[in-house]
Amino acid sequence: MQPPDDVASPLQLFWHGSRGVDQYVSPFDRKTVSVPKEVVFGEGDATVYWGRSHETNFVPRITDMTSLLLKSEDVSTLYHVERQTRPPDKILKGWDPELLSLVPPRDASDRFMKIYAEQFESYYRILHMPSFDAEYNRFWSSRDVQDGPPDFLAQLLSICAIACCFTDEDRQQREQQVRTWLEAVRLWLFKQDPRAQMTLGMLQAHLLMLLAGDVHWMKIDRSWISSGILIRNAISAGLHREPADFVRISPFHAELRRRLWYSIMEYDLQASFAKGRVPSVREEDYDCGLPSSSSDVPMPGNSPGAPQVSFLLAKSLGLRIRVCRAVNSIKLNLDYDEVLRLDAGLRSFLRTSLAVLPSEEEFFKPALFKILSQRAVIALHAPFVARSLNDPRWIYSRSRCLETAQSILYDALFVLEQCYFGTGDCGPFFTLTNICRCEISNSVFLICHELLTQAVEQRRLSDNAPIMPGTGMDIQEKVKLAELVKKTSTAAAQVSKPDIVSQRTCAWMQLSAELCGAAAKNDGTTVSTMVKCIRSNIEAFRSKYPAQRHDDAPIPLLPGDVRNPAPSPAFEGALDEDYFNLFLELELNNMGGFE
Repeated sequence: MQPPDDVASPLQLFWHGSRGVDQYVSPFDRKTVSVPKEVVFGEGDATVYWGRSHETNFVPRITDMTSLLLKSEDVSTLYHVERQTRPPDKILKGWDPELLSLVPPRDASDRFMKIYAEQFESYYRILHMPSFDAEYNRFWSSRDVQDGPPDFLAQLLSICAIACCFTDEDRQQREQQVRTWLEAVRLWLFKQDPRAQMTLGMLQAHLLMLLAGDVHWMKIDRSWISSGILIRNAISAGLHREPADFVRISPFHAELRRRLWYSIMEYDLQASFAKGRVPSVREEDYDCGLPSSSSDVPMPGNSPGAPQVSFLLAKSLGLRIRVCRAVNSIKLNLDYDEVLRLDAGLRSFLRTSLAVLPSEEEFFKPALFKILSQRAVIALHAPFVARSLNDPRWIYSRSRCLETAQSILYDALFVLEQCYFGTGDCGPFFTLTNICRCEISNSVFLICHELLTQAVEQRRLSDNAPIMPGTGMDIQEKVKLAELVKKTSTAAAQVSKPDIVSQRTCAWMQLSAELCGAAAKNDGTTVSTMVKCIRSNIEAFRSKYPAQRHDDAPIPLLPGDVRNPAPSPAFEGALDEDYFNLFLELELNNMGGFE
């Protein structure tokens, strides 16, 4: 809340650096009394924020009392003496020699800058591109002077790491280079003074580094934990507060703060969805206004005057935070009426956003936005999908998940097709599967679950058992879905990295594709085919990673295993309705301990 100009005295503004106050009405004379609620030291891109319980908020209370006894000039002296005796902040100057030595040549850097601006900046508006371009040109014209902003090189190397995913270099060589860049940036950030890490430039470098790690599926740092640290640094700098309340923040820096705050929160939210954990902030934890809806630099394919995608993301952030927090809380207490209200809000957000996406000439940016934006839809409805088998009240969640899963997989495969039809480089698809791994794999699993549920319902029908209304699907639709899952799992396997987590995800997707094919037929061989699929896939994964187990306990025998020739009738019966849960249980028992 910003009070009228005459509420806060000049001395209070001088000390607090903020117009923000708490107001209450005196019960005696009914006058409105205002009490400053925060202190913001610093200006421009370097500020420190302290709230009501910090000691600096108590100093003005002393001066308020002494003002009743002393002359005003004596009170003024109390403020000025404190500020003049405060030790100056340590100011870093110059570039780090190690980071400087890692900067790629000018032609490669130019290419990376162009890719980043065109493909990524519209989603995460981290930098003011005209200002960064000016600093970039100055860097190349006076590189030997080495007197630029110290955080510039960390930002530049992170941008190079993000953008090189679109290059046609050898993947192994490229990833080694990216790891070198990001590890150097991470260590450099870690060595900086804690106060320096709260400047806008340092926060920008930190966020760019985390984004680069996600683009390459490279665990330079734990994304959800690191995003929480980033959020706390941003709050310590006061980014969560509306900058218009701060007296020493220019309009330019106010806009930078708004952009950066919402970009940091967007990253934290996406990391929370991916890990199934609650976001670091609630809606009531910040009052920073929305960033501008206009772009720094007009991009090809964008309609003049259309709001930026990042603006729409910021506008819907509170809604998506509520979804993430509700579904990932310890207790799922969502009333279904609230689920439907949240779903209506998400539909409105997606409908508005799709209308302003770039033209069809671009394929990566729209696909990235659509897939990540639909993350909240699946998260909201997936907890209720299993209930639909026995309760018709949840049918909408089931159909909503199926509809969203199909959309996500079609968007992902469209990017792959455009890669083949264009340059033949799979870089965009590889990048998409890294950033949107959870959405793509979850969509495969949801479609698999749907086809299996259809098979269960068909068996119930043949047994004259009741089935849920409105869930029938003809054989052509089932085969089409099975083919979609098969194409996706095959494409993902072709670009998958060799680490254990990636290979495990691919194994699950491959198994889902085989199960989809069996469930789509839904004939007399369906159950036996499923048994073979599960057994062969789990055994294949065991043989591929025999040394990855974290304990020496014997591996539980699978029913019908070659080491246990007597098949278990209970296993085949369980496949009727609950075989997918059984597979998950087997997977957890046999592959436990993997992160």
